[in-house]
Amino acid sequence: MRKQAVLMFAMFAVSAGTFAATIEDAKPVFGTKTKPSDFPELIEMIRMEIEPGGRWETVPDKDRPLLETKLSEMEKILEGRASIDELAEHDRLRLINAQEHANAILTQNDGHRLVCERVTPVGSHRPVKQCATVAQRRQSSEDSRRFLEQNRPRRVALPPGPNS
Repeated sequence: MRKQAVLMFAMFAVSAGTFAATIEDAKPVFGTKTKPSDFPELIEMIRMEIEPGGRWETVPDKDRPLLETKLSEMEKILEGRASIDELAEHDRLRLINAQEHANAILTQNDGHRLVCERVTPVGSHRPVKQCATVAQRRQSSEDSRRFLEQNRPRRVALPPGPNS
């Protein structure tokens, strides 16, 4: 039992320790080629995907109001427009800034985003590259935490003895 707990702790430490982490596949949601007519459908898809089980379910509660504000701002700016060219310079800048805020929040919390890191496994001096999606890393961390909670030694309260 002790060996199993030590082994699980070592696996947890290896998966939790970050050495030279890199982020791959962080693509913006709103690209430069997105047409105003595509925005309502795209924004609705984002609103569905930030719910539990969605691609962006990991967006923290503190960031959700800002994301919703930026999505609403983009909708308002583009309302009734067929082309970005119809926007005044001031509105174009507001739209770009709102897009950048939304992209930053979503790409940082994308469950499909691949994160790679170089780790040195226990018992080795040779670092290896390990890649997993944000969702896989979160699930692994939760599984390790749950395992440690379920298998930690429990103290048993003994009844008072004759000498107490």
